[in-house]
Amino acid sequence: MTVTLNFLIILLGDSLAMKIYLLLTLLFCASSFSQETTIEVISIEYPPFTTVERDDDGLAFTLLRKSKIGSSLTWIPVFLPPGRANRVINADQWCASFYPPSSTLNFSSYVLDENLISISLIRKREPTEFTWTMLEELKPYLIGLLRTNHNSQFVKSFTDAGIKIFYMESVETGIKMVLSDRVDYAMIDNITFDSLDSETKRQLQFSNTHLLETQITLYINNKCAEIKSNVE
Repeated sequence: MTVTLNFLIILLGDSLAMKIYLLLTLLFCASSFSQETTIEVISIEYPPFTTVERDDDGLAFTLLRKSKIGSSLTWIPVFLPPGRANRVINADQWCASFYPPSSTLNFSSYVLDENLISISLIRKREPTEFTWTMLEELKPYLIGLLRTNHNSQFVKSFTDAGIKIFYMESVETGIKMVLSDRVDYAMIDNITFDSLDSETKRQLQFSNTHLLETQITLYINNKCAEIKSNVE
């Protein structure tokens, strides 16, 4: 500490100086213990898994921060375009990533949830099943998708099918827009849908056909000393 005990004694006297010195020492130690190692996690804009449009940075980060992996670490997203994310990883300038690295690199994979995450659509509840066999069948409807790169393969699959898209800022916005008839369908994941209150779920219908299913996986660079001991 820059404030020495001898200096305080000269200014304040023995008793008061000792009390102040001990207080400063405790505050200094508490500050030191509270500091956690911050790890940047390379991510691309891929809602609802990783996105700057949600306060929790997306579903993947919610699961990561609740997991046992590196519980003493602070995980900070670094959002990059896919091409740049790939270049950074291939240059070995990374510690953690939700963007998959090349199989030639030295990394470990950590599945954050064994369950498959289903991404699908919701609509206002109808007596018939909510299903389709080809995206082209949804062409007559206005569909709300979470905002992402217009050139992404996911969005392209909709535009190639001739579907009209409305870009939303959040899943919550999509729910409200379906309920208010501003869009016909909206994108949502099964975890978010299952967590809705009973009255909202009663009014909505989760499609039997899924847009995609996946497990949420974190990739760790095995050369990253900052987190190696925390995730083993």
